Amino acid sequence: MEQVSTEVLPMWVRWCIVVAVFGGVLGIWGLCSHLYVRRMKEFARRFGLQLHDGRCGDVRIPAHFSVTEYPGITGADGHVRASIEGERDGIAIAIIEYYYATEGAQGMRTVGYRFPLACVTAPGLELARFHLEPERLRHKLSSAFGGEDIDFADAPRFSRLFRLRGDHAPGVRDIFSKETRSFFEERPGALCEGEGDTFVYYRRPRMWRLSRFRPKTAERLLEEGIRLAKLFQNHG
Repeated sequence: MEQVSTEVLPMWVRWCIVVAVFGGVLGIWGLCSHLYVRRMKEFARRFGLQLHDGRCGDVRIPAHFSVTEYPGITGADGHVRASIEGERDGIAIAIIEYYYATEGAQGMRTVGYRFPLACVTAPGLELARFHLEPERLRHKLSSAFGGEDIDFADAPRFSRLFRLRGDHAPGVRDIFSKETRSFFEERPGALCEGEGDTFVYYRRPRMWRLSRFRPKTAERLLEEGIRLAKLFQNHG
């Protein structure tokens, strides 16, 4: 009866396999990074914007905005991967590729949850501090027990879709005009936070859409961010 050989691969062969696999992973990672940056450069050139790789330019997210901490993930804080910014009609806007880092074992930082957002600064905004997010069941339960939620009697759909909070309710109501509420009613998954002359506008990331820069998403954020800034400017 023929015996089956139980001889293992020589050590040098096993090391070659390990090195080849590791090199392949690094090569794929490098290619993805190259394509990521190239897409951003092409987008910036197409719209006459400036790319800042690894940092913000002149348009910055205020440190006290809640977007700097990912909701529901303990210890997660936000960082800028890149910023594509410019000016339209006197409105400064940046499409910021944002990601969250979480603290893993032995204090090491792990990166994930990358997504784009629009950060807008415009003269004459004078926004009362506010935070708008899609209303979930937990928010409805919180409101039932006295939690904050600014509703509008003449906009039941907006009030049903969103949870709106702010430091000064009359001021928040003033900036959310009928046109502004209609804007958000057409975009039920949107989030927005603002104060003074700056606001951020984005959608909560979906895990399967976090891996690469998407020009169509960035273009939509650019257009909607400018439109929303004009709505806020005209609220008075």
